[in-house]
Amino acid sequence: MFDLSFTFDTYIHSIMDEVRRSKEELESYTESLEEVISERTKLLREQARLDGLTNLLNQHSFYSELKKELLRGQRRNHSTVLIYFDLDNFKKLNDSQGHKRGDEILVAVANAMQSTIRESEIAARYGGDEFCVILPESSIQAAEQLCQRLCEAIKKSTEGSGISCSMGIAISTAENHYDANLLVKKADKAMYAAKKEPGFTIKVADEHMEIPSP
Repeated sequence: MFDLSFTFDTYIHSIMDEVRRSKEELESYTESLEEVISERTKLLREQARLDGLTNLLNQHSFYSELKKELLRGQRRNHSTVLIYFDLDNFKKLNDSQGHKRGDEILVAVANAMQSTIRESEIAARYGGDEFCVILPESSIQAAEQLCQRLCEAIKKSTEGSGISCSMGIAISTAENHYDANLLVKKADKAMYAAKKEPGFTIKVADEHMEIPSP
């Protein structure tokens, strides 16, 4: 009877040990799975914010960041500057050399932007061959200097392609505050004024520039 009881207890203990080990393994697996899910969710959210070709912010994320910076500028009484530019002769290149070559140019421009702007500045692909840079707590003078550096970087990265760019700058200040849509329209209009002159031209939006109604 003693041997039988001992054998039974040993058997029961071994089962309980196995249950504990299984429970620990399950808890460990669950924690690991939660980490994987968290990382994948974070990655998917980040991918949803980015343009698939250039890895710059997409248009939706651009507007989200611009609205955030304009609100922050209002609260802290500082200016927010927007640079808006597009590529001259891009359609001609796309038509003559193909979309693959066009995509290579867009990626080269995006890389030139990333290597030129500061960490606090925000680069985005607005759409097509149009790009934007948000400059928090900045000035027109600082934006013009950045535009000059961007022009040089883009010229170097697209050398031989015949591509140039036209840049428009607009600013929202505490005294003259604009919402995101109006600031984009002002920068866009300044950019179109720049396109009337030879490539790599920079224009600043006039404070009294008329913006057509949507």
